[in-house]
Amino acid sequence: MNKLVKVDVNGTVHEIYSEYFIDWKKDHAKLIPIDHPDDSITTSKLRNKVVTTEKINEAAVVTSKIADFNITTSKIADLNITHEKLSNDMNLQGKTVLVDTPQI
Repeated sequence: MNKLVKVDVNGTVHEIYSEYFIDWKKDHAKLIPIDHPDDSITTSKLRNKVVTTEKINEAAVVTSKIADFNITTSKIADLNITHEKLSNDMNLQGKTVLVDTPQI
């Protein structure tokens, strides 16, 4: 457990104990790599569940990043599989195809 001593504007000394304080006399950039020249943040600096939907760029999720079998039927909005997206030569052997009964 490390101790931090803080003196407020009135001169009152406050002692705070925590396991998370670092020794600023050491090279803190090696301990906590947060000051990156390209303003990036490394994965190790992100706490769990801190990246929200609002923080994800619309172009950030590309097809190659979607794992196989992760777009499920429930994720596809109704009427979003169109005729143009279906193959023209689908093999329906062994499948049951339901059609409306023709009206005479």
